[in-house]
Amino acid sequence: MPGTQKIVEPPALAESRLDSGAKISGKLHFEGPARIDGNIDGEIDGKEITIGESAVVTAQIRADSIAVCGKVKGEITATQRIEIRPTAEIIGKLTTPKLIVQDGAIFEGQCSMRHEAGGDHKVRAVS
Repeated sequence: MPGTQKIVEPPALAESRLDSGAKISGKLHFEGPARIDGNIDGEIDGKEITIGESAVVTAQIRADSIAVCGKVKGEITATQRIEIRPTAEIIGKLTTPKLIVQDGAIFEGQCSMRHEAGGDHKVRAVS
Protein backbone atom coordinates (compact mmCIF):
# COMPACT_ATOMS: atom_id res chain seq x y z
CA MET A 1 0.00 0.00 0.00
CA PRO A 2 1.30 3.45 -0.78
CA GLY A 3 2.22 5.53 2.23
CA THR A 4 2.44 2.49 4.55
CA GLN A 5 5.56 2.42 6.62
CA LYS A 6 7.15 -0.85 7.51
CA ILE A 7 8.04 -1.07 11.19
CA VAL A 8 11.37 -2.75 11.80
CA GLU A 9 11.92 -3.99 15.33
CA PRO A 10 15.41 -4.50 16.71
CA PRO A 11 16.39 -8.15 17.03
CA ALA A 12 15.68 -9.73 20.40
CA LEU A 13 18.67 -10.51 22.58
CA ALA A 14 19.34 -14.16 21.85
CA GLU A 15 20.00 -16.54 24.70
CA SER A 16 22.99 -18.82 24.34
CA ARG A 17 22.42 -22.47 25.25
CA LEU A 18 24.63 -25.46 25.85
CA ASP A 19 22.29 -28.44 25.91
CA SER A 20 22.61 -31.59 27.99
CA GLY A 21 24.61 -33.45 25.33
CA ALA A 22 27.39 -30.84 25.32
CA LYS A 23 30.73 -31.58 27.01
CA ILE A 24 33.22 -28.73 27.04
CA SER A 25 36.60 -28.23 28.67
CA GLY A 26 38.03 -24.70 28.56
CA LYS A 27 37.04 -21.05 28.84
CA LEU A 28 33.54 -19.87 27.90
CA HIS A 29 32.50 -16.22 27.52
CA PHE A 30 28.90 -15.11 26.94
CA GLU A 31 27.83 -11.57 25.94
CA GLY A 32 24.11 -12.04 26.72
CA PRO A 33 21.99 -14.40 28.83
CA ALA A 34 23.25 -17.98 28.78
CA ARG A 35 21.84 -21.31 29.94
CA ILE A 36 24.11 -24.30 30.50
CA ASP A 37 22.65 -27.81 30.71
CA GLY A 38 25.73 -29.80 29.69
CA ASN A 39 29.01 -30.84 31.31
CA ILE A 40 31.56 -28.04 31.65
CA ASP A 41 35.09 -28.14 33.05
CA GLY A 42 36.98 -24.84 33.08
CA GLU A 43 35.93 -21.19 33.33
CA ILE A 44 32.61 -19.48 32.57
CA ASP A 45 32.30 -15.69 32.21
CA GLY A 46 29.24 -13.64 31.28
CA LYS A 47 26.50 -11.26 32.37
CA GLU A 48 23.53 -13.51 33.22
CA ILE A 49 24.19 -17.23 33.58
CA THR A 50 21.81 -20.05 34.46
CA ILE A 51 23.18 -23.49 35.32
CA GLY A 52 20.31 -25.84 34.38
CA GLU A 53 19.08 -28.90 36.29
CA SER A 54 20.94 -31.41 34.09
CA ALA A 55 24.24 -29.48 34.20
CA VAL A 56 27.38 -30.82 35.85
CA VAL A 57 29.90 -28.00 36.13
CA THR A 58 33.41 -27.98 37.58
CA ALA A 59 34.47 -24.41 36.97
CA GLN A 60 35.19 -20.91 38.07
CA ILE A 61 32.02 -18.93 37.22
CA ARG A 62 31.95 -15.12 37.02
CA ALA A 63 28.91 -13.02 36.04
CA ASP A 64 26.62 -10.20 37.16
CA SER A 65 23.78 -12.59 37.99
CA ILE A 66 23.98 -16.38 38.41
CA ALA A 67 21.17 -18.89 38.99
CA VAL A 68 22.12 -22.47 39.83
CA CYS A 69 19.71 -25.39 39.35
CA GLY A 70 22.25 -28.18 38.69
CA LYS A 71 25.52 -29.46 40.15
CA VAL A 72 28.47 -27.07 40.50
CA LYS A 73 31.88 -27.62 42.04
CA GLY A 74 34.11 -24.57 42.09
CA GLU A 75 34.21 -20.86 42.75
CA ILE A 76 31.16 -18.72 41.87
CA THR A 77 31.49 -14.92 41.84
CA ALA A 78 28.61 -12.55 41.04
CA THR A 79 28.64 -8.76 41.06
CA GLN A 80 24.85 -8.55 41.68
CA ARG A 81 23.37 -11.84 42.96
CA ILE A 82 23.55 -15.61 43.19
CA GLU A 83 20.35 -17.64 43.40
CA ILE A 84 20.55 -21.28 44.47
CA ARG A 85 17.36 -23.05 43.40
CA PRO A 86 15.83 -26.20 45.02
CA THR A 87 17.49 -28.70 42.63
CA ALA A 88 20.98 -27.19 43.02
CA GLU A 89 23.99 -28.88 44.59
CA ILE A 90 27.00 -26.61 45.10
CA ILE A 91 30.39 -27.44 46.59
CA GLY A 92 32.75 -24.49 46.67
CA LYS A 93 33.11 -20.82 47.38
CA LEU A 94 30.50 -18.13 46.71
CA THR A 95 31.21 -14.38 46.52
CA THR A 96 28.26 -12.05 45.98
CA PRO A 97 26.57 -9.00 47.54
CA LYS A 98 23.16 -10.77 47.46
CA LEU A 99 22.49 -14.49 48.02
CA ILE A 100 19.16 -16.29 47.70
CA VAL A 101 19.00 -19.93 48.80
CA GLN A 102 15.72 -21.72 48.09
CA ASP A 103 14.41 -24.55 50.25
CA GLY A 104 15.83 -27.91 49.16
CA ALA A 105 19.07 -26.52 47.75
CA ILE A 106 22.38 -28.03 48.88
CA PHE A 107 25.38 -25.79 49.52
CA GLU A 108 28.63 -26.94 51.10
CA GLY A 109 31.46 -24.47 51.27
CA GLN A 110 32.28 -20.86 51.99
CA CYS A 111 30.30 -17.70 51.29
CA SER A 112 31.59 -14.13 51.24
CA MET A 113 29.19 -11.21 51.07
CA ARG A 114 31.40 -8.52 49.53
CA HIS A 115 30.12 -5.05 50.35
CA GLU A 116 30.00 -2.67 47.40
CA ALA A 117 29.23 1.02 47.95
CA GLY A 118 25.51 1.80 48.01
CA GLY A 119 24.35 -1.79 47.65
CA ASP A 120 21.68 -3.76 49.49
CA HIS A 121 23.43 -6.80 51.01
CA LYS A 122 21.19 -9.56 52.32
CA VAL A 123 21.12 -13.32 52.69
CA ARG A 124 17.62 -14.64 52.30
CA ALA A 125 16.41 -18.22 52.66
CA VAL A 126 13.26 -18.95 50.69
CA SER A 127 10.99 -21.81 51.74
